[in-house]
Amino acid sequence: MSQNKEILLEIKDLKTYFRTSQGEIRAVDGINLTLSRGETLGIIGESGCGKTVTSLSIMRLIKPPSGRIAGGQVIFQGKNLLDLPEQAMQKVRGNNIGMIFQEPMTSLNPVFRIGEQIMETLITHRMLSRAEARERTLDIMSKVGIPSPQIRIDEYPHQMSGGMKQRAMIGMAIACNPQVLIADEPTTALDVTMQAQIINLLYQLQQEMGMSILLITHDLGVIAEMAHQVVVMYASRVVEQATVEELFGQPLHPYTIGLFHSLPRLGGRGRRLEAIQGQVPNPLNFPPGCKFWPRCSLADQRCRQEEPDLVQVDSNRWVACWRVSKAGGDKIKGRPCSSSRDDGKKGKVIISLKDDSQGQQKDGQLALVGDERLDDRGSALIGSGPSSPAKSFEKIIEVRNLRKFFPIRRGFWRRTKAVVKAVDGLSLSINHGQTLGLVGESGCGKTTVGRLILRLMEPTSGDVLFKGTSLYSLKGEALRKIRQKMQIIFQDPYSSLNPRLTVGNIVGEALTAHGIARGRERRALVENLFAKVGLSPSYINRYPHEFSGGQRQRIGIARALALSPEFIVCDEAVSALDVSIQAQIINLLQKLQEEMNLSYLFIAHNLAVVEHISHKIAIMYLGQIVEQMPADKLVKIAAHPYTLALLSSNPVSDPSLRGRQPPLSGDVPSPINLPPGCRFYPRCPRAEKRCREENPELLEREKDHWVRCWLC
Repeated sequence: MSQNKEILLEIKDLKTYFRTSQGEIRAVDGINLTLSRGETLGIIGESGCGKTVTSLSIMRLIKPPSGRIAGGQVIFQGKNLLDLPEQAMQKVRGNNIGMIFQEPMTSLNPVFRIGEQIMETLITHRMLSRAEARERTLDIMSKVGIPSPQIRIDEYPHQMSGGMKQRAMIGMAIACNPQVLIADEPTTALDVTMQAQIINLLYQLQQEMGMSILLITHDLGVIAEMAHQVVVMYASRVVEQATVEELFGQPLHPYTIGLFHSLPRLGGRGRRLEAIQGQVPNPLNFPPGCKFWPRCSLADQRCRQEEPDLVQVDSNRWVACWRVSKAGGDKIKGRPCSSSRDDGKKGKVIISLKDDSQGQQKDGQLALVGDERLDDRGSALIGSGPSSPAKSFEKIIEVRNLRKFFPIRRGFWRRTKAVVKAVDGLSLSINHGQTLGLVGESGCGKTTVGRLILRLMEPTSGDVLFKGTSLYSLKGEALRKIRQKMQIIFQDPYSSLNPRLTVGNIVGEALTAHGIARGRERRALVENLFAKVGLSPSYINRYPHEFSGGQRQRIGIARALALSPEFIVCDEAVSALDVSIQAQIINLLQKLQEEMNLSYLFIAHNLAVVEHISHKIAIMYLGQIVEQMPADKLVKIAAHPYTLALLSSNPVSDPSLRGRQPPLSGDVPSPINLPPGCRFYPRCPRAEKRCREENPELLEREKDHWVRCWLC
């Protein structure tokens, strides 16, 4: 809650409930928020905590009879929006309060051109003619960074990249110069480079237009870059609120501390991710007392019986935790939960760790781990990175000069008019028991490489060797047997699971198909797999929709393990998950690798995640590897301009570093019309004449460090 600033939007005791056949869900249960003019209020928390429902309630997009706003007030410019008739509320939506929805592809109408969808807002609210609205739309598209707006205005959503669609959504939201912009996960589905561009765009628009922004996300890096005030939500309620500097300097609530400890950081290899165990409780059956106590190692009897109120513990800080108190002096009872920093200020907020008074700790305590040495944020140091298996490091996968071109055919005779060069002369290798991280923006060919290695598609040329045997020379039963040793974990755990089958049948299907087990034997194996990935064997008769996102990804991992594989392709396996669930899955993958000597191809666009889990990292751009190195040297020796741009684009959970300019602009060029010379030169700030004319080879710069660049 900002001091001495004009409050533009105020939420008082908001309650939003949903009626289901099983009972009433209290999605938002008595929250209070204030948004000041020209500021950004960030709301963070895991999926299912009520963040999006809060934004929909502000816009009055909760539709009865299934949903209802059960109480509270939403005060905007002195008026309670909940009391306005629908016709009056329609004049507020899109005009005074704009909204950027989470998924641009599903939010944009696929049958209308982009320009028409932006023009609709202007015609409805500003009463412009079509000609005036079109002219204004061109200005808006230019303002939000859409190139060639005269051409793009007549394109359909499917003709634009993810980043361009998100820019179009921002254009729709700001078309009428709203005073408040609600941004619901505006960067979650984007690459780090595009995410940096969108963050910078929102910041610039806020400065130009004087907007207030309500930013909803689970990405702490985005919050650090943009927010002034931060609200932490858990299980439908606010559990902590502070300025961004205070929250990131020393989080107080155990849940907030857990979120920070779950976050992988660049240069942080060797630090175990302190994942918050479990998941957000079912809103149909919230636990008594503090809703976080089942996941909190600090919980005591009072936590289990009484729910704490959100109380002010400092001039601009509120916390809902029985462990938090306001001390009259410098004394700290126990240890600080986030940082060992002690600034000596009087009246500082502390957490009482009475259980630690004799120097003893509870197992799994969020802030401290056993007796291990801690860094300055309380993260445990556990050595030099992913454990190295006892086996020798002979190659399990070897890719040789792999190419995959997709012909584009048009006309009656379906003649080839152009070729998409998705993978173009790629070579790499993966050792037994190790992980190769493959990083790059969307459209660089990463997923195609994974599918080619598994022989889920045929290459144009090149070869893939599995333990020295060419996959593309195998047929019939020989290919069938080797497929048992190679599996994949897909990006979206929900769409990759058959909704008509129980999860037990989904995981056990491969066992039947390969003649390994049936009946009771199969059931016993499936139950064992569930236990191995941290799920209760009693879940096997449930359906995919009955599980959370993290649980569904564990089911996907169990399915991949069913045939005891030696190699697994993890295709963006954690990209769609909250930071706490992401940490759980990363820890699980590392644990399984140590136990089963698994090898992974880990495909992702987040370098911090890839660095944490990988032994080697390959950077891919437009179908080619541009740099490859040991993961533990990424930050120290990265040399290619594209790798450096990815490193600079990665969100940093440090508010003092906000305001950085995005190192890259624009999208990845089309693989249909590749630039001559180096493929990165159109976006490279250091490009020279030779870069524009000749494509460099991938050369070894030093031992195990390969770079494709004339300047390196």
